[in-house]
Amino acid sequence: EHSNDAFITESSFTVEMKNISFAYPGKPELFQQFNLLIKPQEKIAIVGPSGIGKSTLINMLMGFLQPQVGEILINHSNLATINLTVWQQKITFLGQTPQLFHGTIKENIQFAKPTATDAEIIAAAEKAGVMQFVDQFPLGLETKIVEQNLGLSGGQAQRVALARVFLADRPILILDEPTASLDEQTEQQIIMSIKDNLHDKTIILISHRQETTAIAERIIHCENSLNEHKLNE
Repeated sequence: EHSNDAFITESSFTVEMKNISFAYPGKPELFQQFNLLIKPQEKIAIVGPSGIGKSTLINMLMGFLQPQVGEILINHSNLATINLTVWQQKITFLGQTPQLFHGTIKENIQFAKPTATDAEIIAAAEKAGVMQFVDQFPLGLETKIVEQNLGLSGGQAQRVALARVFLADRPILILDEPTASLDEQTEQQIIMSIKDNLHDKTIILISHRQETTAIAERIIHCENSLNEHKLNE
């Protein structure tokens, strides 16, 4: 067993799903005896149609859902015994719709690390391609984002969210369809930005499209369920 204190300082993680079975009440099983080993700093993509359990998998890895059978091991400790707050602070999540709040672009980036210096915020904004568009705004990073990300395009909002990921600098990144609503050019830029700047992170990418998998070293293709997956090693 791991004490949570030892766990806090660790920055490299082996994540293993071992003989996992999971079903929502009254529904057929999404997972049966499912196994997945993710090594530290590995980049893995899970590709398949909607409804096969990709989001459930993420929720299990983050500790929001518990498998009915089997266990999730983080550095060989059962996730059920680990303080979830401590574990979740090792993970950055980037989804389809960036959650930005009413405030400046700078404040929205700094949210990922309140103690960050201006230099760190600017460096993260540079990597994410935020500086490319804020230079057009008279107030630059001090430009206010109003409700519903008004004033920013979807791609711009996603870059602000990506700058947060870079600033947070956590060992594990979970990407859930991060470029689904973007045009091809913006998608390419965001993917290259992730690929170029996150060599030392574990990345778990969920997608139903092949285009985004350029990030991954290993792709798990799922046809009808996560149990029927084929590996592209």
